[in-house]
Amino acid sequence: MVEKKKILKEKLIINLVFIILISIIFFAFYLNNNKQKENEKPYKKLFDLSEIEEVSFSRDSFEIRAKKINNSWAINSPTNARMSLNILEKINYLNNFNSFEKVNINKNSIFLNSKASFTLKIDGLVFEFGIINSVVNKQYLFFDRQVYLVPTFFSNNFSDDIISYIEKTIIPSKFEINKIQFPNWTYYENTLYNKLDNLEKYTLPSEWKKLWTSSLSSDLSIDPIEFKSFIIFVDLKDNEYKLFFKETNNGFMFKFQEETYIYKLGKESSLRLLEPWTFLNARAS
Repeated sequence: MVEKKKILKEKLIINLVFIILISIIFFAFYLNNNKQKENEKPYKKLFDLSEIEEVSFSRDSFEIRAKKINNSWAINSPTNARMSLNILEKINYLNNFNSFEKVNINKNSIFLNSKASFTLKIDGLVFEFGIINSVVNKQYLFFDRQVYLVPTFFSNNFSDDIISYIEKTIIPSKFEINKIQFPNWTYYENTLYNKLDNLEKYTLPSEWKKLWTSSLSSDLSIDPIEFKSFIIFVDLKDNEYKLFFKETNNGFMFKFQEETYIYKLGKESSLRLLEPWTFLNARAS
């Protein structure tokens, strides 16, 4: 009987030791896991496209800086132009940050000659892209004191050709038109009025107004052109903007405000805008 109690006591001790060891291991795992979670910043969303105020792109000697003004983006260096909103959509890919692979590697080893191959700045956020890892065919990215591996297509989406950054519509694509002042006509609330004869007027469908913010230029250039004619656009806040235009052999040239670039549009497309009755005739036929 005594021997049996001794065996039971030994088993109990062994079980208690086993339970204590398992508890210690579990507790150590729990602390380590919590520590890792504390060290990892929860990058759910780095930025909101609608709240960004300034961006810049640089590669070697090429650099572009743009700033948000009202509903449009203005490139202010190295030239004055409107930035395409498609560029922002490309930037938005960085919000997939949780899917990027972390790499324990020194920052200096991912840059060629200690310089990033491509740098993107979004307000206060700085993303520096390094060399390509040929083994996995991914590019190194340094952000917030950490190195990551990301698909190579991201930085390749941003070329060294400034034209690829410029919006191709002759006026800002997000411009909210309230009124248009032509030399001899006024457009307001879907109606075109003759300034000399109010009885002469045209009712225009909303599609015509949308043409102004959707018609894409066939060519962009920087030419020393002297413009004499212009149209005044008035937005919903009664701000006025000038669109200069001039006829050529093949169509028309347009220049919005003080922008550097001149937008070229074919004759038929231009006349549908400058002479709305042309649009109505084309729509009726």
